[in-house]
Amino acid sequence: MLRIFRDLDLDKNRCVSSRLFACAIVCLKRGGQDPESLQLLYPLLRSFVEAELAALEDFTVANVAPRKKIHFCSYDFSSTITPVDTSTESINIIEGCIWKLQRVLKEAERISVGGCRSANLSVIKELIKMFDELGKENGYLILVECSKAMPVHWQPSRFKRALQQYREEFTYILSEMETSDAEPPVSFARKTLGDFIGRIIRYHLRRLFNPVPLPLYSDGDDLPDYSHTRSRVHTLVEMIDEGGRDTATADGSISSVIGAALNRIIDFFEMNKELLEREGRQCDDGYSDSFCKRPATIAGLVGNGCVIELSEDDISEVLLDIRECHAILAGVRACLFIQGLLTWPGVPEAIQEVGGWREIETFSKIFLQHRLDKEMPEEGHFILLADVNSLLNKFRTEKQELLTIEQKCEDSLRRLWKRFRCGTRNKELLELNPCIKIFQQELMKVGHRTKLPLLARVTLT
Repeated sequence: MLRIFRDLDLDKNRCVSSRLFACAIVCLKRGGQDPESLQLLYPLLRSFVEAELAALEDFTVANVAPRKKIHFCSYDFSSTITPVDTSTESINIIEGCIWKLQRVLKEAERISVGGCRSANLSVIKELIKMFDELGKENGYLILVECSKAMPVHWQPSRFKRALQQYREEFTYILSEMETSDAEPPVSFARKTLGDFIGRIIRYHLRRLFNPVPLPLYSDGDDLPDYSHTRSRVHTLVEMIDEGGRDTATADGSISSVIGAALNRIIDFFEMNKELLEREGRQCDDGYSDSFCKRPATIAGLVGNGCVIELSEDDISEVLLDIRECHAILAGVRACLFIQGLLTWPGVPEAIQEVGGWREIETFSKIFLQHRLDKEMPEEGHFILLADVNSLLNKFRTEKQELLTIEQKCEDSLRRLWKRFRCGTRNKELLELNPCIKIFQQELMKVGHRTKLPLLARVTLT
């Protein structure tokens, strides 16, 4: 084992990356690679090994028998346990993985932009070539030796899969150092870090906002008490769904609605940016209040004093205006929902009692710092929680402006409904423009696309 790994006590540990890297480095040295140049890689290689070791940490869920004979892979983090709501200790493993994966990204960045760039570039290329050689038929014997060095039965094919994964990772690092038109592979380290941050933020949102989990088993006559896993927020505020069909509302899952609202806010900010650019305004120049302004939408069904037949381009313009207006309206209502929830009487104090927003803000900042939205766009909305107080201050100071935009959106959609005679039964008009029914159907989706549950004080029954 390489001397940089000796203090990690790996002989009795089923760590794949350490054995794979050790073999690759030994082969490179035997092939005449300068040992000093190889040392440039050691901090990065060690960070990968430490990340895998963090994933190997064992955690036993209550009432679940420990696994004895099945050994899952840890180098790809596929077996890392997701935080369990009923056990506050269950976050330890995934937290450990996050810190170690962040270290991997920092080491990769150090190699990409630090000193000795040309030397780093050269040695990474040599390492990738060695991974290619080990993946060939002649290199399979070395992978067999790697599997024999494992403390448990381990198929050589698993080492081959790990080899491909690390090859793609180092190819990604190389792509960050070179200018190329080729599409780089996805970084599994960045993708996994983004995924884990999303998981742990969801866990903390459930901890802050959701009701106490129901016990799934009993210990004799005593049901387990999980009240320590939640804040008091669920005793102060609840959601009411006017339509009565929302599952998250029925379950009291405020955290799920928060996630949906944050997604809408991100879409709103992006849409507002597009509208401002279209108007020739700066991106930081407040909010646009110009909706449903495409030529076909403004013209409606009348041209030169008579009813016209809309073209495909006209129909596309109108539908685009409707969907953009819905996105703006949904985002505005999401801002108002978040502002109302987080400032609800007693909620700020209840959140502070269990540690406040510290954990969520910390992990959101890591996501933002490393720009992980490219690899994990589905978790990108959590960057809004990097500074919750600033977000709330923004919504608080802009509340009246947001309410004005909400009203203008509603007015624009009402005018569009009338302009295109939605709801008409005039057969002649519908035969000329059957798209009227399409516009009507789209406009009627406003509730589904834009509304969120109402907030109410919890009533004791």
